[in-house]
Amino acid sequence: MLVKEGFTVLPYTSDDVVVRAPLIDAGAAAVMPLGAPIGSGMGLQNLATLRILREMITEVPLIVDAGVGMASDVLSGDGYGRRCSPDQLRDRACG
Repeated sequence: MLVKEGFTVLPYTSDDVVVRAPLIDAGAAAVMPLGAPIGSGMGLQNLATLRILREMITEVPLIVDAGVGMASDVLSGDGYGRRCSPDQLRDRACG
């Protein structure tokens, strides 16, 4: 519904690999699995699932949010994709 009204939809989701397809089919501009509970500072909790998601999601960017407790957490997830600007996300030009 929001996509049809012209909104860019960036849904937060779990790292469940089954959830990604319906989000993409509905027009999500990216898939944003949580790396850990928001505000927990626990670091990325499921690197294996993030690897699988990175391999499966090719149509839109994969943005891992939450779970960054230290700078090293950013580096541990950095190899799973590319950094994208908001303009690239809007234009679906980064993946």
